[in-house]
Amino acid sequence: VTKEEAQAELTTMGQRAAAAYPETHARLRPRVLPYPREHVDLSQPVVVWMLRLAQLLVGVLAFVVAVNVAILLYARTLTRLGEIAVRTALGASRSRILAQLFTEALALSLVGAAAGLVLADLALGRIQAMARANGGVPFWIHFDLSAGTVIYALVLAVLAAAIMGVLPGLKATGPRVNASLHELNSRTSTRLGPMWTTLVVAQLAIAVAGLPIAVYMAWQVVRMEIEGPGFAAERFVVATVALGDDPIADPDVFRRRQLELMSRLEAEPGATAVTFSSSVPGFAPSRRIEFEAPATSAGRPLVPLARASEVSTLDVAPGLFDVYGAEVVAGRALAARDVRADAVIVNRTFVQALLDPSAPPRGALGLRFRYQRAAARQPGSEPPEPWHQIVGVVGDFPSFSPAPGSDGEPTVYHPAAPGDVHPAVIAVRFGGAIPAGAVDRLRQIGAEVDPALQLRRVVPLSTFYDDVRSLWRYLAWGIGLVTMSVLLLSAAGMYAMMSFTVAQRTREIGIRAALGAHPRRLLLSIFGRATRQLALGVVVGALSAGALSAAAGLSLPRVAALLVVVAMIMLVVGLLAAVGPARRSLRIQAIEALRVDGLTVQ
Repeated sequence: VTKEEAQAELTTMGQRAAAAYPETHARLRPRVLPYPREHVDLSQPVVVWMLRLAQLLVGVLAFVVAVNVAILLYARTLTRLGEIAVRTALGASRSRILAQLFTEALALSLVGAAAGLVLADLALGRIQAMARANGGVPFWIHFDLSAGTVIYALVLAVLAAAIMGVLPGLKATGPRVNASLHELNSRTSTRLGPMWTTLVVAQLAIAVAGLPIAVYMAWQVVRMEIEGPGFAAERFVVATVALGDDPIADPDVFRRRQLELMSRLEAEPGATAVTFSSSVPGFAPSRRIEFEAPATSAGRPLVPLARASEVSTLDVAPGLFDVYGAEVVAGRALAARDVRADAVIVNRTFVQALLDPSAPPRGALGLRFRYQRAAARQPGSEPPEPWHQIVGVVGDFPSFSPAPGSDGEPTVYHPAAPGDVHPAVIAVRFGGAIPAGAVDRLRQIGAEVDPALQLRRVVPLSTFYDDVRSLWRYLAWGIGLVTMSVLLLSAAGMYAMMSFTVAQRTREIGIRAALGAHPRRLLLSIFGRATRQLALGVVVGALSAGALSAAAGLSLPRVAALLVVVAMIMLVVGLLAAVGPARRSLRIQAIEALRVDGLTVQ
C-alpha cells in the first residue's frame, strides 16, 4: 500500500481507540513515519546540523580536489599544445590524441577511486564498531561497501577522466592547433585568460569558507574535554525504564512500578538520591515555542529577541535540580504543586539566547510562552496549547552541549510526577564512587519489581557523556583532517599556478631584468596579480563563511573573529606559495630567457 493508504487505515484505528478509551487515547494521533526516524531523528536540530555539516565537508573537499586537478591538467594541456600540434601535423588523428589523454586521466582517476574505496571501507568498519559498542544501531544494519557503491565510484572515475582528459583535449585539438604550431616556433607566452583567475579565486574561497566551522568544532571539543559536564557525573548511574514494548503503557501500573523501583534503589547501599526525567540532561528533544507579547509597562518581563524559537524540553521530577547539584540562579525551584500546572523553569542559556543577553536572569520571571502545533495538524481542530509561565532560572547542566552557536542549549523544564513520563530515565546518585556491580544490581532490582519492566541502556552517566564526547572528538578529527587537506590542496594548487605563471613569463622577466628592472619591481609585478587574486578569494570566502556560519547557528561576533584569523592565515599561505616561484624568477638570466624563446643571441 502507499503511505497515504496506510495513514488512512491507521487514522481509522486511532479513532476507534479514542472512542473506546477516551481518557487515555482521546488526543492521540497516530502517524506513519519513515523507518530511519526511529534511529536518526531528523526532527532534532543537532542531528540535522551534523548531517548537513558532514555533507558540506564532503562536498567542499571534493570540490577543492576537483579544482586542483582541473588546474594541473589545464596547465599541463597548455604546455603540451606544441606537442599536440606537431603530432597533428605528422598525421595523428584527433581521436587518437583524445584517447591517449583520456587513458592518462583514467589511470589517475582509477587509482584515486581505489584508494578512496579502501579508506572508506576502513572508516566504515571503525564507525560500525563504535555504533555496536554504544548500542545505537540495530544488529541487522551493517556499514560496509555495497556493490552499488563500488560501481558508483567507478562510474564517477570514468566521468572524471572524461572531464579531465577529453574536454581539455578537445580544446587543444580544435581550430587552435595551427596557431599552436606557430607558437611552438616563437615560444610566446600562453594567455591564461579569466578561467585561471576564476580557479584561483574558487580555490581560496572554498578554503576560507570551511575554516570557521572547523575551528569552532575544534573549540567545542576542547571545551567539552576541559569543562566536563559540570557536576559529578561519575557518581550517577542512569537507566531508561519502560513497561514492556507497549509505548502507551497503563499510567497507573507504570506509576506503581516506578515508585517501587525508585524506593528500592534509594535503599541500596551507597545510594543517596534517586530522580527521573524524560531524557538524559543535555540531550532532550526540541520543540518550537512562541512567546506571549509582553506589555511595555514597567516591571514586565524581558522582550523576546524573536517571537518564535526552538528549545529543548524535559519533563523532570521536582527535586531533580537538587540531586544533580544545579543552582537555581533566579526565582524558585519546581515543587510538587507545580505538577500539571503552568509553571516551568528555564536554563541560563534560554535567557541569554532568546531574551536579552545582558539582562539579569530574574528579568525572565513571569514571561509566558506556549508550544506551536505541528504543521500537519489542522488549525482549530483542537484547543490551543496552554500557556506556560517561567517561575525560575537554573544554571546550565551539563555545562557542555553539542548545540551550535552557544555554550549551551535553550532548555525548558516541566514538572512531572512518577508515571507521567514513559519511558523514563531514572538516575541513581551515590555518595562516592559507584560500587562494583551496581549496574547489574539495578537490572536485578528491576526484574524483581516486575519482569515486564525493561531497563535499557543502564550505564554510569560519565560513560554516557564520554561516548558523546568521543563521537564529537571523532567528528572534530574528521573535520580537522578535511580542513588540513583543503589547506594543503589549496596551497599546492596556488603553488602550481604561481609556478606555471612564472614559467609562462620567463621571457618577459628575463628581458626586463636585462633592461635594468629592479628586483623589487619584478617581485611587485609577480606578487601584484597573486595578491589581487588572493584578496578576491578571501572576500568571496568570507562572505560564504558568514552565510554558512549563520545557517549553522554560530554567533556573529565569533564568526567575525574567526574570519579575521582565517583570512590572515590564507593570505599568508597564498603568499608563501608564491615565494618559491618568485625567487626562481629572479634567478633567470636574460640569455637564458632568450634561449628559451628559441632565439640566437650573438
